[in-house]
Amino acid sequence: MALLAFNLGVEAGQLSFVAAVLVLYQALRLTLPKLADGPHQPGTPGMGVMGYAIGTASVYWLAERVAAF
Repeated sequence: MALLAFNLGVEAGQLSFVAAVLVLYQALRLTLPKLADGPHQPGTPGMGVMGYAIGTASVYWLAERVAAF
């Protein structure tokens, strides 16, 4: 029962964090509309660079964990 309560508390904390980030994002988006629409459009160079950066990190972590087996 204690483990269940602990896990539920952790999940509630994660959900509240995500909710706070979404509220902050929405507030910034309404306050600064040009900032929210500018560099995040598909096809911009920044999106490609970030895609490759995320992909590279994920492949590295995958290889690291597979090699640990």
